Amino acid sequence: MRKLAPPSNPLAYALRLLGRRAHSVEELRQKLLARSVAPDEVEVVMRKLQETRLTDDQAFAQSWVRSRDRSRPRAGYLLKQELARKGVDAAHISEALESRELTDVAAAKQLVTKQLSRLQGLDREVQRRRIAGYLQRRGFSYDIVAEVLP
Repeated sequence: MRKLAPPSNPLAYALRLLGRRAHSVEELRQKLLARSVAPDEVEVVMRKLQETRLTDDQAFAQSWVRSRDRSRPRAGYLLKQELARKGVDAAHISEALESRELTDVAAAKQLVTKQLSRLQGLDREVQRRRIAGYLQRRGFSYDIVAEVLP
């Protein structure tokens, strides 16, 4: 993997990243380090961003969960994994999932309704099989899949 040239202004680079989408503190730290920014300089940038409240893992986690529920619903288990991969603390993850508006069952029902409209005209058993696989790939347990299948 080739090393990228360090940005001339690491703070401006971090702000540009935040302008595109919200990032967790750890994501930003890793992106700065990947651009060959010195670790002590990364910490200075991260401290400035946290002081100005431009980075907040709790707000990021809640925003991530809301966004996923709105656009691409998933089971809480999968949301937890995604946030952990982004470096969000376990306490922030559990708090974001607790404040989640959708339950896993409600999210699965939403996806079933969407998929049924796409699978019209197919045999009922084929529909059930395809929907079950679709839900399982989105992290829903077998119990929830069995509960919401038409």
